[in-house]
Amino acid sequence: IERVAIADALYAHAAGVIWAPDNQRVRTPFNRQWVVFYEASVIRLYDEWVTRTVRRQVKAGRRETKDDPGSDSEYEEVDASSWERREELQNRTIGISPNIYLDDGSDTRALIALRNMQEWAS
Repeated sequence: IERVAIADALYAHAAGVIWAPDNQRVRTPFNRQWVVFYEASVIRLYDEWVTRTVRRQVKAGRRETKDDPGSDSEYEEVDASSWERREELQNRTIGISPNIYLDDGSDTRALIALRNMQEWAS
């Protein structure tokens, strides 16, 4: 049995549009639209000057031969600096209508009743 067939057997399918009464809609913080659900994030984007200590080969070693015992490679530690892109979440707000319905065009609307409406909307 395919996963799709199992899901089809367990869940009901409904077609329509998401609807909420006008007095139960929420207003988005940035463009002030009335919606059923929103998630708004403010993210700070910036560049940061970062210095790291890196190990650099100065002299390559020689392989050991019959007549030569060889030598190890020589390294030195140097500081390397560069700009690195960073982002930081400053604020996240979520708004959701208390009652959300499915409007399928018939005379009655079906209330969507879920245990965690916010997780469903995300």
